[in-house]
Amino acid sequence: MLRLGGALGGIGMESVRRGDDGLTLMERLVGQVSVLRYRMASLLGSVRARGVKLPVEVLGQLEEVARSLGDFHRFASEHHQVLSSATARDTRGRALFEVSRSITASLDLQTVLQQVLDQVIRLTEATRGYLVLLDEQGGLGVRLARNLDQRTLEGRDFAFSTSVISEVIRSQRSIVTSDAREDLRFANQNSVTMHRLTSIMAAPLSIRGRVIGVLYVDNPGVTGQFTGDDQELLEAFAAQAAIAIHNAMLFGQTDEALKARVKELEAVQAELAVARDQALQGLQAIEREMQVGQLIQAEFLPHELPDLPGWELGVRFLPARHLSGDFYDVFALPGERVVLVVADVCDKGVAAALLMALVRGLIRTHAARAGGDVLAIVGPVNEFVAEHHGRSAMFTTAFVGILDPATGELSYVNCGHEAPILVRAGGELVRLGETGPVLGAERDMEFARRQVSVAPGDALIAFTDGVVDALSEAEEPFGEARFLGLVGRAGDPLGQVLAGVEGALRDHVAAAPPADDITLLGLRRLAPRARS
Repeated sequence: MLRLGGALGGIGMESVRRGDDGLTLMERLVGQVSVLRYRMASLLGSVRARGVKLPVEVLGQLEEVARSLGDFHRFASEHHQVLSSATARDTRGRALFEVSRSITASLDLQTVLQQVLDQVIRLTEATRGYLVLLDEQGGLGVRLARNLDQRTLEGRDFAFSTSVISEVIRSQRSIVTSDAREDLRFANQNSVTMHRLTSIMAAPLSIRGRVIGVLYVDNPGVTGQFTGDDQELLEAFAAQAAIAIHNAMLFGQTDEALKARVKELEAVQAELAVARDQALQGLQAIEREMQVGQLIQAEFLPHELPDLPGWELGVRFLPARHLSGDFYDVFALPGERVVLVVADVCDKGVAAALLMALVRGLIRTHAARAGGDVLAIVGPVNEFVAEHHGRSAMFTTAFVGILDPATGELSYVNCGHEAPILVRAGGELVRLGETGPVLGAERDMEFARRQVSVAPGDALIAFTDGVVDALSEAEEPFGEARFLGLVGRAGDPLGQVLAGVEGALRDHVAAAPPADDITLLGLRRLAPRARS
């Protein structure tokens, strides 16, 4: 899994490296393909209409096409690495792809910019957006102004900070401010004061180091609206919008002589097919890496549960993706005691899987030193994770217990986890609620130990939130009431209970994509007459 993370990181750095012209590899590739496609399309119409002897200037333009195609061949060799980086941020990558497709699907600049601005507003959850362009004299003009409802802004709603836009143009860098009224850079500006502007984010529209405009979004009613990720997304969208404007200028300069390039269209299409095949191969390679990571992660889970005379143990583990943030563990301590763990790392994917492996290892290490005290496990684990990994802003909910199988006494700490269910033989349901905060969020936290007796005929079911939060195709959660109805029947064999829950979950989710990892760990103390 570490090897996979390093590979992904390398690809990501390559995809954002800028060349001498100020554009990333993806920007150059999209721009080059767009120019060639529309020049060829324009040419095709002319050739069909008439056939003429080409003048000298046309031959010069054909030479320009040949040079452009040569550049495209070089870009195609790098296309595989560029496309592979999209897997690190698939959601935002798909949004950028939609913008690129919009740019290449329309010659109407206003339509393209409208689609770009609407998507930026939607993804950043801004309430308004403005696309400001510079004219030949350097004057500012709002080319497009839209709101969250995809309507053009008019009247009093048409309000933005000219000082923020001027600073973006001057510095050629994007700007994010949580509250412009409190930001020393803009607090005294008339536009900020008059319109009571708060959360603002803006990015330059640049082509080869030259600013041609600004993409600006805001939310005047909320402070702290935008994050660093939002800023990065806005910069990416601004780069795409700048390419659209640049291409439109190229199209405007195209004359009828350029239509002689139709014969080169087939070569362009062939190169696109090669790039597509390379992208598919890259995705297949990543899929193989993820499968290997899944196998490695499976090694961290118990291969089999301990055999406890007089007890039933069972588990169900259903990851939502190749790599999971859920985990469970059951292992023996000296003195015939047994440690029970069910935990859920926030988030999913590679980062959650790495933290899961760390927390699982720390629990095992400190359990060996704890002398049977569950607090001596939980406390050191929290301190280590918070001290060394607190900057990641990731944490873990966990239920950690130490069971004495001979007496049925269970000493436990619940670290912000879903409360396990103790089903008494008589039908009473007891919840083992929180006794402390989540693991790894902050140092020097206090945890309390609780103790409960598991009597003959009692059963304990520990689980992660993926069980009750599982969504159907209609986005209806599985729900706690349904879950309690399945596990709360006293006396049922543990295997039958867990199989019933799993079957009900699969029926409920059906063809819907898994929303979260699902883990169930159960134990049942057999009544004396049931023991063999």
